[in-house]
Amino acid sequence: MKRSFLLGALTLGAVLLVIAVFQSAELTATLALTGDVMLGRHVAQSNAPGGWDDALSALAPCTTAADIAFANLESPLTMAPLVEGALDLRAPPEANQALQASHLDLVSLANNHAFDAGYQGLQDTKQALLAVGVQPIGPGEEPWVTQVNGLILVWFAFDDISAPLNLEMVQEALEAYRSDADLIIVSIHWGSELNPAPNSRQRNLASELAAAGADLVVGHHPHVLQPVEWVWGSKRERPTLVAFSLGNALFDQAAPPAVRYGAMLLVDVGPSGVGDVCAFPTQVDPRTWRVVPASPSAIEAIKRNLELDCILPPTCQVEEQ
Repeated sequence: MKRSFLLGALTLGAVLLVIAVFQSAELTATLALTGDVMLGRHVAQSNAPGGWDDALSALAPCTTAADIAFANLESPLTMAPLVEGALDLRAPPEANQALQASHLDLVSLANNHAFDAGYQGLQDTKQALLAVGVQPIGPGEEPWVTQVNGLILVWFAFDDISAPLNLEMVQEALEAYRSDADLIIVSIHWGSELNPAPNSRQRNLASELAAAGADLVVGHHPHVLQPVEWVWGSKRERPTLVAFSLGNALFDQAAPPAVRYGAMLLVDVGPSGVGDVCAFPTQVDPRTWRVVPASPSAIEAIKRNLELDCILPPTCQVEEQ
């Protein structure tokens, strides 16, 4: 009602300007994106006895500031038996409370640990996530489609570690949504463990994903941070933001020190693609196996590894210059 009265009092040119401003304000969203979360082994031993709420709570300043908050979940949330030969990263289903308390909205299951407890473990994990309002995505090529502030966002989750990614399938899947989506986001499990630089396959896949229509690519699996870069896909009119690896958000790896460093990216998106991007630096405390804000020395290392200048303080608020 107030908007209609205002528009009626303005000239046509001013009306168009006001409409454009309103549309611009409405058609924006903020995404919070982080790396690997593992809730089993020592993480479970440390956090389960006293409750899960504090395990990931250091992420909350950013997750609550975002419209959608994302992570890669490396732990099947299940009591189903371990598949022979699999690395046991299983966590109790009640570990879902850590994800809920941290206000994560979306997690990828497209990784090499999704089937550690077989198909039953995967189904148990999805059920545990949905029970606390966390949306699982993957494994598989079916995307999650959602609307945020008038923007249609299409999220895919792919795994290039368990088996080489079928590029033809991926290209067809992305291209099927290009005309209807305002933004296509791809989560991908790829790369070499403990390598601080993306390998040639990551770079080739990033170019192919960008050409197929991905506006934002979020990488995980190396367990250390890798650079955030802009990639121009063939015949695209806008660049793709690629976070090659966001490291460990929470994992019970103690050494080398780089595996304890992580980052949550805060990314502004709109109809024209990805806008501003900043990093909220985090680290894992090996005494409690919880996420904590990064120390000054860790912040410098995180900044170097990401090759990103915009670093957010513990409040996750952009500081006035």
